[in-house]
Amino acid sequence: KAGRPGRMVRLDSSKPRFLVIQIDVVDTNFALVPVGVGLEDKWDVKRPTTDSAQGWLKQARAAAKQLEADEIWGVLVSVPGIVDEKAGRVVFSPNVHWSEKTDLPKLISQVWDAPVVLVQENRAAALGHLFGEPNYQNFLLVDFGHGVGGAIIEGGRLFHSPLPLNAEFGHTPIPGNHRQCGCGATGCLETKVSRTGLLHSFVEANRGQPESWEAMIAHVNSHGIKPWLAESLDAAGSVIAGALNVLGIRQVVVTGSLTEMPPRVIEHL
Repeated sequence: KAGRPGRMVRLDSSKPRFLVIQIDVVDTNFALVPVGVGLEDKWDVKRPTTDSAQGWLKQARAAAKQLEADEIWGVLVSVPGIVDEKAGRVVFSPNVHWSEKTDLPKLISQVWDAPVVLVQENRAAALGHLFGEPNYQNFLLVDFGHGVGGAIIEGGRLFHSPLPLNAEFGHTPIPGNHRQCGCGATGCLETKVSRTGLLHSFVEANRGQPESWEAMIAHVNSHGIKPWLAESLDAAGSVIAGALNVLGIRQVVVTGSLTEMPPRVIEHL
């Protein structure tokens, strides 16, 4: 063939170049990753997420002692809540309130001397799914956990809106729901289908049952979709269906706690 022979290349998967931090309501995970990152989570250090910026800084410094992150190119941080990614700040976080009053990039730079980029946690998850399933270029991701949130991938890219929030399904008000939400409002979907919300409904409907996630799953396995659960799933389904109609997207990716439950739960949804 004319010209120089072709040469196959790939992204380096051996040399750590980035520090990845996943801040969750319960835990904060740390990992050093190369540019050619793999599909499977491999966290090097896990620490409990504290209830203050100074407490979290102490945990980060402890994690740094276990990591050899001297020559990294940047720190990539997944954070919950409403995140202004361009400004690098958390605007509002119903479940990790201390992060709202904290300059996270500045806090992290006290431990690691590298540029810091914040990404909203559900948007990070959507990018991860896109990386793992590149043939799916348009989908709506909905994550059920300690909160309920989502992200939109359109044409192989994250959907951006003028405000630093979108796909906030969890804070859609549900008629007849009088539970108080961490955001300050009343009746949010999140209070029904988050882990705490589902447990609350389970205990209300089944007096005397242990208040644990495992007990609830065992009950659903034995008794199926009872009204306390069907009501919450129907509310979530209505919100998701409305979003699909508005966006014109037909694929939904469900992640989080609902996927830990019996398959009939997702089937009902």
